[in-house]
Amino acid sequence: GGQRKSEIKPPKGDSPVVDTQFLVNLHVPLALAESVAQKLKYRNTKAFATSLQVMSSYQDVELCVDSLPNQAPLQDAYLVHCLSHVLIAKKRSHLQTLKLKKRRRKQKDAREEKKSQKRRKRLNQQVEREMGMEPEEKDQKKEKEKDSKEAEATGEDEELVGEDPLPDMGFTRPRILILTATKHTAFSAVNRLLQLLPTSMTAALANKRRYVDVFGPVADDDGQMFISGADKPADWRSIFGGNTDDCFVLGCAVSAKSSSLLCSPASSDIIVASPLGLRLKG
Repeated sequence: GGQRKSEIKPPKGDSPVVDTQFLVNLHVPLALAESVAQKLKYRNTKAFATSLQVMSSYQDVELCVDSLPNQAPLQDAYLVHCLSHVLIAKKRSHLQTLKLKKRRRKQKDAREEKKSQKRRKRLNQQVEREMGMEPEEKDQKKEKEKDSKEAEATGEDEELVGEDPLPDMGFTRPRILILTATKHTAFSAVNRLLQLLPTSMTAALANKRRYVDVFGPVADDDGQMFISGADKPADWRSIFGGNTDDCFVLGCAVSAKSSSLLCSPASSDIIVASPLGLRLKG
């Protein structure tokens, strides 16, 4: 999409109140805004609020996390922005589909009306011939040429007079790409993404068990979940502490009443992948 011009004003105070109205003002859909406002647990919301404000303006953003405590609000900010973009785009696509169906019904009715008029005209001509009022051959030839031109001009995708052309919806469904280093970081990001979504969208979650088996912590020989680097610092464990596989592509699809994981890329709304996996499996 194009860039949205807006004035970026840093939130006032050290910890601004991130409530539903604050999020709605940043064009976050109401259902998502209500869910996010309930699930933000950290006290310092300034990093989240400032980052989301900038992202909502659709500017290029580079955020460097200076410490592990700042990672959570920044991750929440880009996940909320991603979800907001997907849900708004899906709503627009749905409304456009309804308009397209309505327009095609109008086109069909217009074609049927033309056919009906032609049938009535032919019937009148037949009655005139039977009554000895047969039209001249020249007029008949002109009428056939006119009908032929009208038939060529009529098509399935013709635009109705006075109707605005609908925007192109594109050929692919995915709208968001999130790059992560390992399956562990992807697992953390997707889990948080699912937490931020409204409950109605995750009540029916497809492929959850297989998703946990593939992306969750790796079990050791005794069946215990193995977390590497127990003696390493927290920032190291946040990246390499779980499944360190770096070749993967994970597709996620969301809708009003259900969500799905491990979708094919073509049927996903959000793709979470490693650079290597995107190159080899994308």
